[in-house]
Amino acid sequence: MAGERRALLIATGTYDNATLRALRSPVHDAEGLAAVLRAPQVGNFEVTTLLDLPAYQITRALETFFRGRGREDLLLVHISCHGIKDDDGQLHFAARDTDKDLPASTAVPAGFLHAQIERCRARSIVVLLDCCYSGAYLPGAKRDDAVHVEEELAGHGVAVLTATSRTEYAWEGEVLEQRGPTPSRFTGAVIEGLRSGAADIDGDGRITVTELYDYVYETLRHEGARQTPRMHADLQYQVVIARVPLSDGSPVVRDAFVSQPLRPTRRRRLRWRPGRRRYALGAAGVLVLVALVLGLWRPSWLWPGTAGSGSKPSPAGAFVGLAGKCLDAAGPNAPVRIQRCNGSRSQHWTVGRDDTIRALGQCLDALGGGTGVGTRIRLHDCNDTGAQHWTYNAATHDIVNLPADKCLDVLERKTTDNTPTQIWDCTGGSNQKWELHS
Repeated sequence: MAGERRALLIATGTYDNATLRALRSPVHDAEGLAAVLRAPQVGNFEVTTLLDLPAYQITRALETFFRGRGREDLLLVHISCHGIKDDDGQLHFAARDTDKDLPASTAVPAGFLHAQIERCRARSIVVLLDCCYSGAYLPGAKRDDAVHVEEELAGHGVAVLTATSRTEYAWEGEVLEQRGPTPSRFTGAVIEGLRSGAADIDGDGRITVTELYDYVYETLRHEGARQTPRMHADLQYQVVIARVPLSDGSPVVRDAFVSQPLRPTRRRRLRWRPGRRRYALGAAGVLVLVALVLGLWRPSWLWPGTAGSGSKPSPAGAFVGLAGKCLDAAGPNAPVRIQRCNGSRSQHWTVGRDDTIRALGQCLDALGGGTGVGTRIRLHDCNDTGAQHWTYNAATHDIVNLPADKCLDVLERKTTDNTPTQIWDCTGGSNQKWELHS
């Protein structure tokens, strides 16, 4: 049985403290997102909106929002405001009455939000953060330029999407100093992707949280926005945020809002299908067919990794690359990034004999089947497309996407955790070298 769909939108653009400048986008963000989430044919959420409230009212609303929920419920929280880090580097969300010198008592700690999420019984929770972190450090604060959203909000059954995870400015509209209210770049892309249906990347009438992230990321990248969205997900279910009418005018998919378990991809087997071209078998073909039936010959392309009792198993282990960081899957259907090596399943990769590289039951995948430089890499259900065909050279330590003839590359040679991966022209650089440690 489908559970309830509830959304809490928190927007703070007006501040009593003069050290926190006013933001024009938050209220406009909340109004636009509320409209599309409420629409029965799109989001079908029951939406609560909080505008320019003091911290104590926001914390009360958050605690109330997460209490008494069922396991089948889908909960979505969107926060648009200034983000502040305290002396210990902990993240806080600014409220109307926030004093930058007293964030623990006058702002909303990210730790408080995390505690409510941890106590909640709902198995699917989505958090959207559109916060400006520019100049958010207090005197004497740790000068770490990253906002560690995953460490502060991550949890089982939680997906966190952020406008930026660094001390970048979360841009409001087209330019910084414009006068009229307009949605922020990040939330504006979320609204447009849901409202237009453009975020339904696979065209099945459903917009999942991973499709929404992919759409927002690519939209901001193509617009040249000076911010980099991030996503962290630990989900058991493919969370459906919205639905859209199919392109042929058909009604929305029945049960489109029901979340589906993320299952490991089954081994593909060849089968005869009506309508396929039939070929006559010569004598050699007959011998091959007999060998297959009797099990005398088991080619690796048909049964990867099982080509007879004397065959070697498929290479598997952790790919260790730039700065000793490991190739890491953020979760099923999520971006692939670098992370400190920890021996987890998300860092255990298998190089298949079918030109795939797999982790968590899914395949390494070039987003949207792209072959151009800068195409981001993710995990996705294995589908035997070129986006998932890779070769690993153990001698040169290159991972190459075959259709693109480009190397798996760490973005901008960054060495910080959660830096995404992409395909790029092979340069032989250290950010394209991957040693497989079994």
